[in-house]
Amino acid sequence: MNYNLTHIGSINKVYGAHGGLACYFKDDTYESLVKPNTFIFLEIDGYHVPFMIVKIEFARTVIIFLEGVNSPEKASTYRQSDLFLASNQLSELPVSNLETEVCFVHYQVFDAKNNKVGIINEIIETDYSTTAIVARNGKDIFLPIHQDIILDIDHKQKVLQLEIVDGILDL
Repeated sequence: MNYNLTHIGSINKVYGAHGGLACYFKDDTYESLVKPNTFIFLEIDGYHVPFMIVKIEFARTVIIFLEGVNSPEKASTYRQSDLFLASNQLSELPVSNLETEVCFVHYQVFDAKNNKVGIINEIIETDYSTTAIVARNGKDIFLPIHQDIILDIDHKQKVLQLEIVDGILDL
């Protein structure tokens, strides 16, 4: 299966006698996506290799335990490896944690049927909502952005796929 992956951090060092791996995350919000029984990808010799997360501990840093990695010797082979998540896992983050102003400006917006809607020119955030101003056919349209309607995010391709309410594009 081909995954769109997002670089989220790296493994700093081996932790403990059972093969734990101390992780550094580029952004604290990524920590909430790293959970037991989910996959994380390690870059090994130029390949992105999936590993199931078995357990997580929180010390001064996040410690992950991976399936099949149960000794310091085995864990040391992954030291300094880059960490990746499948981009669709990022849609689990609350929109406010995604730094929407930075993340989504200039992203292409597609609907659930993969039809291009337009390009985000601006993000407006208030206490109660987040709205994207999208350039579409020479006009600006306003689309709500909320974690419940984000279907997929591809940061590499700068694509945001949304479940768009019927009729909103005709306003």
